[in-house]
Amino acid sequence: MLPQGYEIAWAQFLLPFAVKHSVWHYQDMPILKVQHIAEKGGFPATVVVDGGEDFVLIFERSTGRIVMWQYRGHSVVWTGPVLNLWRAPTDNDAPNMAGLWRETGMDTLTERLGTFAIEQPSPQIVRVIQQMATSVPGITAHYGYTIYGSGDVVLEHIVCVAGGLPPLPRVGLRMTMPSSYQSLSWYGRGPHESYADRKQSARVDVYTTTVMEDYVPYIKPQEYGNKTDIRWLALTDNEGRGLLVVGAPTFEASAHPFAAQDLEAARHTYQLKPLHYIILNLDYTQSGLGSASCGPGVLPQYDLTSRTYKYSLRLRPLAAGDSPVRLSKQWFG
Repeated sequence: MLPQGYEIAWAQFLLPFAVKHSVWHYQDMPILKVQHIAEKGGFPATVVVDGGEDFVLIFERSTGRIVMWQYRGHSVVWTGPVLNLWRAPTDNDAPNMAGLWRETGMDTLTERLGTFAIEQPSPQIVRVIQQMATSVPGITAHYGYTIYGSGDVVLEHIVCVAGGLPPLPRVGLRMTMPSSYQSLSWYGRGPHESYADRKQSARVDVYTTTVMEDYVPYIKPQEYGNKTDIRWLALTDNEGRGLLVVGAPTFEASAHPFAAQDLEAARHTYQLKPLHYIILNLDYTQSGLGSASCGPGVLPQYDLTSRTYKYSLRLRPLAAGDSPVRLSKQWFG
């Protein structure tokens, strides 16, 4: 006999109610200062967005990359974001797709800055706009950063994929974060990993784990830990300092202490050595998994084919005591 309360089945459905956001008027935010610092003594030229006592955000002029982001004296992001189309091949990828991806150069993709523009439409807002070429012919990327006096950054990412390329492993961004950011919380599907074609068993809820606890020790190391239908995600240290990412409306993500190249190169789990930083993957989506290790490949509706991908994320630094739930419901008017 089953005990009282034993769950036999479950289902979720979306209620027909819109989420109410609290509006934060940008006119009430602190004023931003922009400094252009020329190359000197071997140090590259930079653009500094100064938020006063709260934060500073620095872009390297030659690459367009964020090279420093500090909030209230603590590092938020070490490097990135950069375009990421690669995943360590899964057992299902290996028979057919992994070789095509490598031949195209998706595993070694790099970006080269084409244009870089900065404007300040109001004292409380700075916009940085970049166009990137890539080492893979037919793939280009656009980055639009809108930086607010509150410290929030709304990032618009557009990836253009020309015809003639195989379906992509993923479309997203990769950033490196301080190794102290071990606490992982999200509002989306979980607690286990999920993909576009493998997510019906994952409930939408608020989950909390650690980066190491989220590791899936597959016998042959490979991509792992992806989360789907995320409304917000927070990666923080033990004091609650870190980064909040809010979708518009949703995104996919994972946080790894291993590089994709290390997962791919390792034949056994014992060969993996944690990095001295955390890799945060923020994706528009990943390709479905299919079942090509013993059956058919990915269904057409879960392939990432040649087209233009466009999505937005809000990045918000977190201080100790900040509530990701409350801040995720805040938007700008």
